[in-house]
Amino acid sequence: MAKVHLSLVLCMVILFSCPNSNAERINVRSGKAKIGPIQVTVTRLQTGRLWCSIRFSGPVDTQGKIYNHRITINQVSDTELSSEFEVYKYEAGALILWSDTASERLGVILAFLYMTTDQVDEIIPSCDVNITRSDHRDTTTYSAFVTNCMAPIYESFIPDVTKDNKSVASRDYLDTGRQETSSVNMTTVSFNSTVMSNENVVLNSLMFRIYSYQDFPLKGLMLTYDRQYSIL
Repeated sequence: MAKVHLSLVLCMVILFSCPNSNAERINVRSGKAKIGPIQVTVTRLQTGRLWCSIRFSGPVDTQGKIYNHRITINQVSDTELSSEFEVYKYEAGALILWSDTASERLGVILAFLYMTTDQVDEIIPSCDVNITRSDHRDTTTYSAFVTNCMAPIYESFIPDVTKDNKSVASRDYLDTGRQETSSVNMTTVSFNSTVMSNENVVLNSLMFRIYSYQDFPLKGLMLTYDRQYSIL
């Protein structure tokens, strides 16, 4: 059986910094992502389906799904995990890995359209990610700086805001901003905790998401990369 090897190197950096120099900065997260890199070995079966074996680094509590079905994660060593599952040749498979201890979620959509080569070795975006929080009077600001990416990315904050226990538009209470240069992408979100408290508004959760899409038509391969970091 022919084998297709796909290497997915998944690293990122998120930083939170405060634009006000008088604000106290708190380091929320720094360093590389805890889940990844991932190596995927794909074997073509006579049925036309594909059998995937994955090996990746990650916390021991990492869990996974493919096609929304749970997969068994085996511990190879203290830092290396593995799993096996079946995918369909012409149907995109959404592989999701997450860890509660690392507050991380990683989604990779693999779409093998056709196979013209026996081996495929690709690297999906690698970024540096650090996270900080700053407080100035009643205002809290989170700033995300993403650097050293190997491909174009799209990043954003994902807040969950309720008022009187009902979902409301986050833009009514949270201010966001974004700046991009040749070397760094900066995204910020800030809110006034006193105003929100007086109006019975609650920020239930806050995540930072990095997304990228890569298409390799000559190799019949598409990759969608989606990493989320839980902040609150």
